[in-house]
Amino acid sequence: DFLTFLTACNGHFPFQFLNEVNEQQQLACLTLLAKEFVTYRNRTHTVTLLFSYLHTMRSMKDIGEACKFIQSCICSTLQCDRASYWIVDDRRNIAWTMIPTGSAPAPGSAAVMKDVVISLKQGLVGEAVRSMRPLNIEDAYKNPNFNRKVDDETGFRTKSILCVPIMKRGRVLAVLQCMNKNAADSTLFTELDTFLLYVVGYAMADVVQQCRTAEVHERLVKRKNSLISCAAELFNACHTVDRLTETMTFHLKEL
Repeated sequence: DFLTFLTACNGHFPFQFLNEVNEQQQLACLTLLAKEFVTYRNRTHTVTLLFSYLHTMRSMKDIGEACKFIQSCICSTLQCDRASYWIVDDRRNIAWTMIPTGSAPAPGSAAVMKDVVISLKQGLVGEAVRSMRPLNIEDAYKNPNFNRKVDDETGFRTKSILCVPIMKRGRVLAVLQCMNKNAADSTLFTELDTFLLYVVGYAMADVVQQCRTAEVHERLVKRKNSLISCAAELFNACHTVDRLTETMTFHLKEL
């Protein structure tokens, strides 16, 4: 009732309500107001932080770098242990992502990323794709679709999981997956977490397309340069059949 009253009067007359209730109710109202303020402040901070991450991500042209960055951002923003951005290939019925190999990179160089591929015929990512709905699971081990193989191999204990499918024109493009909410006040992912993953997911879908376009452009430039270099060698340096064969073989490999 107190919050409803404050909303109705735009927060201008709190004491009008408080003066009409007893001391115990006043204390309860102020405690509630303090909690709501902290919740609002935390949400505002989270959204501001997330949009700063998205702004940085927009300029990325390498899909491995983008996957690593977004996984780190999600863990920081949603306060969870792990996060993955699974890109769906419905033609092959698989999903794939890129993760750091775990080996320490050389000073000044980026972490080495590796591809991880899973089948959509099983697992929670596959269930999210088939249902086209978010999955918010409190205990993964109680869900029959959860695959414990990775936990058994690594010793990691998956508890809560949130999977959010990112869709466009009736098909799932990707699935964002978060594991083990570790906020001080909750171990279960919230509706706000789901909303934030949707925001991240659709932004990341644009970045993935941007990365693919940049990759295609880079391949075309490399192909053009290789053809120009091949033509120059053919005219200037190929005076024998063996040299011609050697040059053609080398540049065909480059293509």
